[in-house]
Order: sequence, then structure tokens, then C-alpha cells
Amino acid sequence: IAIEQATEAAKAGFRTEMVYVATDDPEIHVRRAMERQASGGRDMSAGDIRDIYNRSLENLPGAMRQFDRVDVYDNTPDDRSRTLPLSTEDGQVVTRAEDAQPWVDRVCAGTEFDRETERDHGPSR
Repeated sequence: IAIEQATEAAKAGFRTEMVYVATDDPEIHVRRAMERQASGGRDMSAGDIRDIYNRSLENLPGAMRQFDRVDVYDNTPDDRSRTLPLSTEDGQVVTRAEDAQPWVDRVCAGTEFDRETERDHGPSR
């Protein structure tokens, strides 16, 4: 769902929630997509996957501001496990794992969701 759609839904009185799943490296996404494609899955170029990955990460802080709740999952390990390194509610960090993958901190760097901002201003909740 686009951030603009979430804005419209919120204006109409809906609660908006987002589940975001990514990995630490776009090449993990490329490899997994190619494996799925080899098994009959959707055909997608490696370049498109990298572009979507990068745009998606760029848009995540805006989504965390706009959606009522965002749960950010890391799916880096190949064992299909996922961790929840970050959750926001009403634009505030409510959960942050100390051992989050580096991509989580990179996404938050320089925003109000940055660990350093949180340390300077205390916990968000």
C-alpha cells in the first residue's frame, strides 16, 4: 500500500498498519527471487529487485511517520526465521532490538528514528 493511500485511509478514520520485511543486502533478495523464478515463480530482473529494495528503504521512514503502526522485520537469515528489530506506533519507536541488522540503523540514520536521537532525547515511549 502506498503512503498516499495510508494517508487517505487515516483521513477516512481507518487505523493503518504496515508490516515491512527486508534483508541486510539486496543481493539476498535477488538470490531468493531467482530461486523462486527457477521454481516457476514470477520473472523479475535483478536490476528491478535492487531498485525496489533501495526505494523501499528510502521510503520506510516516511511510512513510519504516516502509518499508525509499522512492524519492521529482518529476514536476512536463510533459515526462514524473522526477527522484529523495530516497531513504531504513532511515529514513535516502541521497540528496538539492540542486535538489529545494520540495515535497520542505516534506514533510521539522520531521522527522528535514529538510535542517537533516541539516546539524546530518551526512550520514545
